[in-house]
Order: sequence, then structure tokens, then C-alpha cells
Amino acid sequence: MMNHRKNDENYLEKPKLMNKVFNIIKSIMNGIIISGMIILVIGLYYLIIKAGIPYQDPTEELRIQYAINMGIGETLIVNGLLVFILGLIGRITAFVLGRKIHNRKNI
Repeated sequence: MMNHRKNDENYLEKPKLMNKVFNIIKSIMNGIIISGMIILVIGLYYLIIKAGIPYQDPTEELRIQYAINMGIGETLIVNGLLVFILGLIGRITAFVLGRKIHNRKNI
């Protein structure tokens, strides 16, 4: 009788632990998604504001500065999109796995 009660307590503790783990994973994935969006916005800033439209007859120094800012902007946009997409995939995966565990718990 005592052993049976101990098994019931362990059965109840496991879903609580899994819920905590999935909540932590969801929070991390949300942070990664937000980080990707911030990197993307900074890349757009570099591309649109810093680099902007090139001068008609720029000096060599202005041409170099334009190329550097365009390179930084393009790199940040690509990396921001990748981080955003990876965070989104992780968030969706955690959501699907969380629902499967939740449905299994209700059975």
C-alpha cells in the first residue's frame, strides 16, 4: 500500500517537472525570436540609414564607407533572419511536443 502511494506521487511530480522544463524552453525560444528581430532591425538600420543611397560621384573614402555599411547591413539581416527562423522552429517544436505530453497525461 505504501509503495503504491509513492508511485502515485512520482506520477504526479513528473508532469510538473515537464511543464517547468517546457516553460523554460519556451521562454528561451521567445528570447531567441526577439533577438533575431532586433538583429534584423539593426541590419535594416545599417542598410537604409547608414549606407543609404550612394553619392553620384563619391570619393574613394565615401565609396569604401558605403561598401562597409552595406556589407554590415546585409550580414546582419541574413543573420537576424536565421536566428529568428531557428527560434521560431524551436518554439513550434516545443509547442507540439508540449501538446503531445499534455494529451498523453490526460489519457
